[in-house]
Amino acid sequence: MWGAEMRAIILGIVAIGFLIGPAAAAQGQRVCTHEDADRADKSLDGLNDWHHVYESFKRYAHCDDGAIAEGYSDKIASLLVDRWASVGELFHLWRTHPQFGRFVLAHVDELMSPEQAEIIAKNARQRCPPESKKYCRILERKTQKP
Repeated sequence: MWGAEMRAIILGIVAIGFLIGPAAAAQGQRVCTHEDADRADKSLDGLNDWHHVYESFKRYAHCDDGAIAEGYSDKIASLLVDRWASVGELFHLWRTHPQFGRFVLAHVDELMSPEQAEIIAKNARQRCPPESKKYCRILERKTQKP
């Protein structure tokens, strides 16, 4: 009897998988395969400018979870701290691809150090490109603890 119950449970789980997979695809959600996760993880080392972050976002945003998400957060905080001079490129991408801006903001998070948050906020206040004040205000607010 236990064997039949176990088979029924397994068949139910498989059936749910078949239902969820197409539903996610129909909603435009991609499933992060093991291969995608490996590629996304490997891509993190090359995120040394906003163009590469954007390209990785386009390819692997559907894998933005766990260690990969932590890697994105680390790289985004580092770029905002160490490469502020390139923030114009970020703001251009943000203007033309708002979903990328939301992705970046989601990674300005509790994983950054208080020192990083302070530097980002200071840069946003004092070194913002004139045409990007709106984005700097959003970024500065995001560095503040709730």
